[in-house]
Amino acid sequence: MPGSRQQNYQILLDEGKCDYRYFQALHLPCRHILATCSHARLDWKDHVHPMKTVIKVYRMKFRPIGHKDDCPTYMMVLIFDPVLD
Repeated sequence: MPGSRQQNYQILLDEGKCDYRYFQALHLPCRHILATCSHARLDWKDHVHPMKTVIKVYRMKFRPIGHKDDCPTYMMVLIFDPVLD
């Protein structure tokens, strides 16, 4: 792709890891996992968690955040870099 940088990511299918970290975070195959499986002629479904396992995470109840007035205030100061002007 013009203007894009090519990056290399280490894929460890047996450990369920990809340096891109999408795979570990969401337990869904990223494009790197799919490309690796395709290149090695492997079925990608053998290397990801079944969706029924992923969906179990969302069965538990999440605590509501509450009203925004209950949150502590945060003062953010923006400092502009004159070099970027």
